Amino acid sequence: LSFKYQTMLIIPIAAEITLFSNSIILLIFGREFVASSVPLIFLIWSEVFIFFGIVNRCILIASNKQRLDPVFSGVCALINVVLNLVLIPRYSFVGAAVATLISYAAIPIVGYLIQTSREYAQCMFQNMARPIFASGGMACIVYFFHLPFGLSLIISSVQFHSSLPTQ
Repeated sequence: LSFKYQTMLIIPIAAEITLFSNSIILLIFGREFVASSVPLIFLIWSEVFIFFGIVNRCILIASNKQRLDPVFSGVCALINVVLNLVLIPRYSFVGAAVATLISYAAIPIVGYLIQTSREYAQCMFQNMARPIFASGGMACIVYFFHLPFGLSLIISSVQFHSSLPTQ
């Protein structure tokens, strides 16, 4: 249930921030920081996997499999360091944001590859499907109707919650 409710919370937030990253950066920081709207998109999607990592860590502890946590953290750190070395020299702060997203996204994949945590990784992936589908509908409404931020937030929130099943 934690995966289900986490995805219902973070995926629509990530979708909205993706669509309005320029507006958000302009509003908060001004024109001189508009280039940071691209890394914001990668970093907000890395939050999806950070949310999963938090739940995963709690499940590992509760099921007495906490010895796997350093494996997940080590793989994530190794991927992040290697990608930073490769991407930052060429792509600067955008490369760092991409490296962050890829390294956090690797955690559920590693979880799936490890037999004793496969069940939890499958649960993560299964619970992503509906919120991603609903967020896609939400994004289409916002994108095709060119709604202003405040109005789109209200309309897309109603659309998102109405497209989720009531189980």
